[in-house]
Amino acid sequence: MVWSSVVVLPREGIRAVAGDLLNVCIVNPDDTEELALSIAGKKKKLTKKHIIDFGLGLDLTNKQINRVFDRFAGLKTEAQNLINHSLLSDSMKQAYLNLLQERYERLI
Repeated sequence: MVWSSVVVLPREGIRAVAGDLLNVCIVNPDDTEELALSIAGKKKKLTKKHIIDFGLGLDLTNKQINRVFDRFAGLKTEAQNLINHSLLSDSMKQAYLNLLQERYERLI
């Protein structure tokens, strides 16, 4: 049975399917892809322009696209707090925070 990214396996318990939430590049620096599927033929080093063009290709308006960017910009502190209060080791927390900062600078 699958429900909301959770898999219930008989005799094995409940497992969360969260591979898409795992930043593999932190534990495996050789894996440089940022996405499983490409946007504009790219899976890494995406920029704000790539995201805007993707949104326009979905017939979103500039106003809708800008609202998404504004919403994400406003969530940075919350994301940092989640990382800081996670069960990750201090070194992994710092790696996550560095990655978050780098992606915010490039995408937002």
